[in-house]
Amino acid sequence: MSRPYRLLYVEHSTIIGGSSVSLKELLIDAIAKQYDCHVICGNELLAEFYKELGAKPHIARVIPFDHNTAYFYKLHPWDILRVMRMLLRTLTSFFSIYPIVKSVKPDVVHLNSSVLILYTFYFRLLRLCNIIHIRENIVKGYTGFRKSLFRWMANRFATYVICISEHELELLGSRPEKSVVVYNYIHESAFVPKNRNNITYDPNKSLIIISLGGLNSLKGGKKLLQALKETKANVRLLLVGTVDPRIDPGYLRTIDGEAYTNELIELLNDPMISGRVEMIGKVKDPATYIDKAHALIFWAERPHFPRTVFEAWIMHKPVVYYNHGFHNPVITSDRVLEVKDGSPSSLSDAITHLPGSEIFRPESIQQCYELAQANFSEKNFNKIDDIYRRCIQR
Repeated sequence: MSRPYRLLYVEHSTIIGGSSVSLKELLIDAIAKQYDCHVICGNELLAEFYKELGAKPHIARVIPFDHNTAYFYKLHPWDILRVMRMLLRTLTSFFSIYPIVKSVKPDVVHLNSSVLILYTFYFRLLRLCNIIHIRENIVKGYTGFRKSLFRWMANRFATYVICISEHELELLGSRPEKSVVVYNYIHESAFVPKNRNNITYDPNKSLIIISLGGLNSLKGGKKLLQALKETKANVRLLLVGTVDPRIDPGYLRTIDGEAYTNELIELLNDPMISGRVEMIGKVKDPATYIDKAHALIFWAERPHFPRTVFEAWIMHKPVVYYNHGFHNPVITSDRVLEVKDGSPSSLSDAITHLPGSEIFRPESIQQCYELAQANFSEKNFNKIDDIYRRCIQR
């Protein structure tokens, strides 16, 4: 009897965040398809996370090469040294993961992020089919050299390239014959809570809006609070993904600096805001909290794939949206309430007019739910499975 085909996933993250949750969905379907799934990850927390799904984890150092809207190396002496350190650590990583690769003998290697682009070269040297999953917006940088390097390596060393939307593919510009667009997705039956709140909007009570982005500047945290301060309407804001910086400012100071953190603390202490914000922290079940709101705010100071928009649509929730520079054929201005200029006052205005807007109508909410089902469900795995099969048959 022949053994099942082996897939080796390489995960760069050291926390349970967006990339690991997206990989979780893939693993659920790959395991269901009888693939023998192995994951190289950075620590025991992630190893246990993947083990619970039925995958076989292996702990090793995996080094990211960041060049995207979330983070990239700047033209600064300190960052130049960081690049040199990153390259050296990547080289040592190649040696440290070799025993795992030799033991697993994978049929296909799946690199779970664009930041693992250097590993395409490594697995090509080992003559293994490798797939690079572009989950981030690749940026030009100062001269475009690094972006060109990413494109060249994807074209030269990756067997296939998966992009999580048309926009990521457009930015990377990899060859069409080896590139495919597959949206991130969820399993609706597992994602949606069994006992729904079935919350309905009552004009005599608070309009409850949720944001899953936390309070860091990339997610527009300060602008959310400033908009709330300006909003005269009866509104409550649920903030998922952040601790209260008045209690524990350490994380925000690390990400955005002390000045930004202090501004947030001052806003949160404002009487116009303090009683209207509920901070929930990091959660594993965001749908439970989306279910408690009338609508969701998606805010991106720098463009990236709006996963939570689709999550909100699956939950029959309308979306207030700012993601300037991101282009998507599904998320259009007639399906979300778009904040055009990205200012707190425009966001405040959008929140105020949300209950009377077109997207708040039941017919619009149902249409968006159907779009989410069509573009954000587990059937997306069929496209990835097809790529696995093509790799195996090479």
